[in-house]
Amino acid sequence: MVTKESVSVQSLGSYSELRIQHLSGTTKDYVSISTEELTINDISAVKHTYTETNGTTSYKTVQEYLVDDGSGWLFGFACSKKSFDFYKYTFNTALNSFRLLK
Repeated sequence: MVTKESVSVQSLGSYSELRIQHLSGTTKDYVSISTEELTINDISAVKHTYTETNGTTSYKTVQEYLVDDGSGWLFGFACSKKSFDFYKYTFNTALNSFRLLK
């Protein structure tokens, strides 16, 4: 998943807080696992990992957030908790290869 949205906040901290607040308020059985800082294209970013439930399936999701030129970017992968470790390498490869073209 890749999304781009216009944001009124200009700081990464504010944007990632908004995203996490949205998840905690709208996601069934939301549990934050970790949040860490990283860099994408020399732009500061936040990587957030959490679990959630959709129907009867539990998922583990990784989302990365960054703010650039008035746009908020979200990159993410979700997978059933049972299969997450199997796909983790693929997720990380895709996330680490993402670049914003200017």
